[in-house]
Amino acid sequence: MVRAQRRKLILLIGLLFLTGCWDQLEIEDVGFVMGVALDPINDQQQAGENVNGFDINQPLFRITHQTAIPERLTQVGGDGGSSKGEAPFVNIVSTNASNMDAARRAAAKNSRFLNFEHLKVLIIHEDLVRQGLLGHLVDFYIRDHQMRRKTFVFISDVEGKAILEKTVPLEDIPALFMEKLSENDPNVL
Repeated sequence: MVRAQRRKLILLIGLLFLTGCWDQLEIEDVGFVMGVALDPINDQQQAGENVNGFDINQPLFRITHQTAIPERLTQVGGDGGSSKGEAPFVNIVSTNASNMDAARRAAAKNSRFLNFEHLKVLIIHEDLVRQGLLGHLVDFYIRDHQMRRKTFVFISDVEGKAILEKTVPLEDIPALFMEKLSENDPNVL
């Protein structure tokens, strides 16, 4: 009887160690979103536009997700960049009236699962803020369980997509440059 109980106990303890990583996600399959830009689209593009077959009453906006490509990032002590001169990020652009649906469309255009845990900057065009859409736009990022609470939010008078496409001298990814720029001196901004 004692021997049977020992076997059951050993089996039970063994099962605990055999569970492994049941929710494992390979790092090569993850697209780390470093920056997001939200820009308005003009009325001519929006006229007659419908999303998923339904006419919408909310204004459409363009969302740009800047996703890092880790294997193209500069290595410390390396040759100073990728050998092919390719950018260490990709910008995925989609248009929609909600962040959730825009993120789904961006994920459909990308071979990697979008992960917002490393989001550094959120750039919102001032026209969207003037239209009263700020709460609607940031709601998705506030409620997302992956989101860090130290994401910098910038209101821009220029197109955010252009900011995320601009190459900068000291950083590989423009979103990282924006983050470092905001941390330099709080009195400058």
